[in-house]
Amino acid sequence: MEFGIMIVTRNKLYRHYRLVIILLAVYYAVGVAGMVWAESKPLFIRLIPMSLLLSLVALAFFHEKYTWRFILTMFAIYAVGFFVEMLGVNTGILFGHYHYGASLGPKVMGTPLIIGVNWTILIYSSVVLSDQLRMPPLARIFIAPLLLVSYDIFLEPVAVRSNMWWWETSQIPLRNYLSWFILSLILTFWLRLNTDSIKNKIAPELFVIQFAFFLILNILYYMM
Repeated sequence: MEFGIMIVTRNKLYRHYRLVIILLAVYYAVGVAGMVWAESKPLFIRLIPMSLLLSLVALAFFHEKYTWRFILTMFAIYAVGFFVEMLGVNTGILFGHYHYGASLGPKVMGTPLIIGVNWTILIYSSVVLSDQLRMPPLARIFIAPLLLVSYDIFLEPVAVRSNMWWWETSQIPLRNYLSWFILSLILTFWLRLNTDSIKNKIAPELFVIQFAFFLILNILYYMM
């Protein structure tokens, strides 16, 4: 009985996916206001891990076809993303010399556990978004990592101001963006290689919402 109710509830939400997109947009818009207002900024910074988990749950809910191969691939993307970040933090290899602050929650060897979730969300949603673009399949392979590098360009200044992480140098190293591109290229190709066509009604919009979140914060921080 309870399982049947759960299925009916899921189907109703699935049919009203546009409402979910609107709610996510409102949620991130409130986040922009909270991050800009000095009195509320500490609270909203502490909510960053929860926001990432909320985004992951929303994507998981609207994913259309689960297989064991897909599930294992997503866990592997999480593990690779986390391991690469742990390697980067402790050696300076790949991205440059940086350190995580307290905003992203519990850490293992100086690396927040939630950072693998961030990589999982970005890899998944960028693949879904790029696959909806009308262009040759070969071009799509490079569009997803280019989207992610563009995303990181606007993410970095906000991350530093929010104590997500900080760099030892005054400027963000160019190899950070090069490493983002290479890692994103490998992981998005790997996801495509190990899954059929991925369909998700909210993934492209969620990527755009998150992109806009960091873009708007950059503009507002610049104006302040």
